[in-house]
Amino acid sequence: MRSLFKLYALCVVILFACSSAVTAHTIGDAPNAVTFFAAKLTGNNWEDFLAPTDIHFRDTYLAGGGYSRRLTTFFNKLDIEALGQTALHFGHAHQWEFDAALVARWTCFPWNDVVRTSFAFGVGPSYETQVPPEEVALHGQSEQWLGFWLAELTVGPPESLWSGVIRLHHRSTAFGLFGKTGGSNWLALGVRRAF
Repeated sequence: MRSLFKLYALCVVILFACSSAVTAHTIGDAPNAVTFFAAKLTGNNWEDFLAPTDIHFRDTYLAGGGYSRRLTTFFNKLDIEALGQTALHFGHAHQWEFDAALVARWTCFPWNDVVRTSFAFGVGPSYETQVPPEEVALHGQSEQWLGFWLAELTVGPPESLWSGVIRLHHRSTAFGLFGKTGGSNWLALGVRRAF
């Protein structure tokens, strides 16, 4: 786990170092973004990430990408985005996942002139091409259709269209809306490019 975070920190440092290229747009003019991420399944509940002292990783992974588009902005601080993404599960699982979400992204932080930061939270549906075996192992049963939410932190150079991403990727029954039991929590690292 520590080596994964060291590698991620190195990637963020490289992002800062390479961000001096001139871009045609400023970050505020870029309504679209693509995000590529890799994640590892945990045996934890989402609440355990509020004070992450004992995260239990499982041998199942996902790698994916998503496209988001800013729909509107409130007070020049809160972006509302539509997100669509797909991911391939591998390790102990071998299925595809498709997610859609409406995302609220807070972009106004006092240190943005040094490190551009955003925090996002989004909710929507999630579909997997088979009942996820790892969710069955965790909960006894699961469903192909579940609720999806993400909590995401991005950091990047102030004038760059690139940023690093750390994300909690969550699937659940959404308080019984999608079934009685099932779900998963993934810790994801990635990169985001606005355009």
